[in-house]
Amino acid sequence: QDWKYLASRDDGDDEFVEGDLLRVTGSLTGKTVGFVTKKVAHGIGGAFSTVTSTLGDGIENVCENVGVGVVGAGMNSVVSGLGEGVGDSIKSVGTGVGKVFVGAGKGVGQVFGGISGGVALAGKGISKAVIKGDGKAMVTGFSEGAASVGTGVGQGVETAVIGAADGVLAVGKGLFSGVKTIGKGVGGAFKKKKEKR
Repeated sequence: QDWKYLASRDDGDDEFVEGDLLRVTGSLTGKTVGFVTKKVAHGIGGAFSTVTSTLGDGIENVCENVGVGVVGAGMNSVVSGLGEGVGDSIKSVGTGVGKVFVGAGKGVGQVFGGISGGVALAGKGISKAVIKGDGKAMVTGFSEGAASVGTGVGQGVETAVIGAADGVLAVGKGLFSGVKTIGKGVGGAFKKKKEKR
């Protein structure tokens, strides 16, 4: 029983804690949507790179057949570089958006898990107080419930913010890499030989 890992909790033991079902649901939802987003973007980016590379090779072959191979190689470099750069950018946006979804799902799960766990703990304290006449149980239930709510909200907001920051960073890195690749492709147009990709 590793509820702590499944629920993405930072504290407590491995046993089930009130609110873990919502924590697990949020975490799994975020991971699933993030994974699908990333895979779709990588598929689109890869396909875009492949199509433009094939188009560039075709342009070069046609130009070689009519005696202007150098022009064709330059155009191939530009078209292929542009396609690869745009493809890399699409992939990085997908990775970044995926990270945002993972962080948001996990964060929402932590918030609602903390709130529901807090309500359950407070309810148990009230129940003990009513059934057994134990006023201390009510105070303990409310304090544990408030701690659960506070921890859940705090961790949830922090996790969502970290996920968003990781996503923005991934997008930024990818866009920079894409622009760099496009620049290499354009620069290759001015070389005498085609740069192999």
